Amino acid sequence: MATPKSVLGTLNWKDIAKGVIMVVIGAIIAGVETAIQQGSITFTWHFFQPIVYTALAAGLAYLLKNLGTNSQDQFATKEPEPGEPIKTVVETIQPPKP
Repeated sequence: MATPKSVLGTLNWKDIAKGVIMVVIGAIIAGVETAIQQGSITFTWHFFQPIVYTALAAGLAYLLKNLGTNSQDQFATKEPEPGEPIKTVVETIQPPKP
């Protein structure tokens, strides 16, 4: 059975797990970039500080994006009422027909 998507203003465990994955990916990318810039890997806070900050920022940005997205993956849009047709982005930005 599929896990229901979180509604606007909430997070579920799937969102948090994906946020942790974003932290890991962000740390790997930042670590490779830092190692290339410095030419070596040193096990000091000076080396790991930008990696940790970048990884946490990536995870936090992902969680904030999910917090502001409804169950239909629409950002900053209220949940549709039960039975209400789901509008696509194209339908939302087109002017109404006369």
